[in-house]
Amino acid sequence: MLGAAGRRAGTAEQVRVDVHNIRMRRRNRLNAARRALAKRSDVILTAVTGATSGMMGASNSSHERDTPPTPRDQEHTVTTSSSNRIAPIEYRVFTATRPGINPDLPAGYESLAWVANSATLIHGTRDAVLVDTFFTLEHSGQLADQIAATGKSLTHIYITHAHGDHFFGINTLKARFPSVRAVAPASVVERIQTRLEADTQLLRARFPGQIPDDPGVPDSLDGASIELEGQSLIPIETGFTDSADSTSLHVPSIGLIAAGDVVYNGIHPFLAETNGQTRLEWIDALDKLDALEPRAVVAGHKIPDNDDDPGNIAATRTYLRDFIRLEQTTDTPRALFDAMIELYPDRANPGSLWGGAIAAKSPAGNP
Repeated sequence: MLGAAGRRAGTAEQVRVDVHNIRMRRRNRLNAARRALAKRSDVILTAVTGATSGMMGASNSSHERDTPPTPRDQEHTVTTSSSNRIAPIEYRVFTATRPGINPDLPAGYESLAWVANSATLIHGTRDAVLVDTFFTLEHSGQLADQIAATGKSLTHIYITHAHGDHFFGINTLKARFPSVRAVAPASVVERIQTRLEADTQLLRARFPGQIPDDPGVPDSLDGASIELEGQSLIPIETGFTDSADSTSLHVPSIGLIAAGDVVYNGIHPFLAETNGQTRLEWIDALDKLDALEPRAVVAGHKIPDNDDDPGNIAATRTYLRDFIRLEQTTDTPRALFDAMIELYPDRANPGSLWGGAIAAKSPAGNP
């Protein structure tokens, strides 16, 4: 795939051992996923199944890709105790697979021109909080069905950042769960309002007939955290990552970070809005998440079968450092794209890399 077999041999030593091991495990999963994706429609909703107890991140998932997707849950349980109660907190990760936003990329990479969004349901025995939504009418409706099937009361939708593919499902979910509150830090709300019209036009052009007329905007979050059955879900401000004013949501009691687009898992990061300075800020944000010593990290974009391995923080950081280094040693967008593909031949959505390479080589790309 991608004609990369010859290129990988000459670059293996350039990749850190920990990232290399992650990539090898991912490659096996991707090969099976690619074969099946060719047989399926462009839009796929998946809730990956697997169960863990105590420590999170292990997966017992399997995908029968020759048949329409059957919703399944990847459910993780950690029991936490306090002086007067024992409360289980779990999370489920839903993914929606779709074409990439940028269809314009070098020839030969069409089989990887897809991306998956994630939405994370964190719940206790009664209530639940959703981190991010999907954005098409079809996927948002299916997500509502999945949440309703849990029997939990959805109290909040937390939005990590201002990209429309993470919040355009707000009003679809509100129609199904009238009492739910969609919230985000004030900086995220302000950023959404400044770019809502442009993002709506972009997504409607790429996904005609699938973007809601009024997607909804979150309210500013009251206080420093969201409470879920006596436990705190804490927003972490991460500054500029793949966009300005990004955040993640930390659940200290179970060691979970719903990272939004601060972390990517098997997907090329979106780099088109970054520059030389903000890519360094993104690395700082990853260091900030790493310092929390999470046991599970859900990336905003992930290969559906991949585990929520905290090692994806380091993998994203290494990717950015490689991009920074190669941007300085290449002369054209295509040269930068090719050099990165040599290191990361199996990541999905190379359109994001191509867009990032074009932006980095533009006159304003590296102030």
